[in-house]
Amino acid sequence: MDQVYVAAFVCEQGQMQRVSEDSLQAPEQVEVPAGAWFVAGNGLVYRERLHLHMLGGDEQALPDAQDVAALAAGMAEQGAACDAAEALPVYLRHDVWKKLPGR
Repeated sequence: MDQVYVAAFVCEQGQMQRVSEDSLQAPEQVEVPAGAWFVAGNGLVYRERLHLHMLGGDEQALPDAQDVAALAAGMAEQGAACDAAEALPVYLRHDVWKKLPGR
């Protein structure tokens, strides 16, 4: 699919704050707010095609259940928790099946 997942965050007082929406973009067209970025995740396989000012990168920096649990605990402490039935993942390719040729 030749796309990378993109979301930009800044760290403020030890907490990650989102500064862009989740999106899928072609590596050459990645848009994030101006500045220098640390890039995390397996999208770094496109390192040469990313036109970003990168401070560094880590292909192995991927989320796991422990990370999700820590985020949920922090949200609960801030009163931002929701009912488990309403906690749904974000699917950026939820309609990919509609885009396949011949389908």
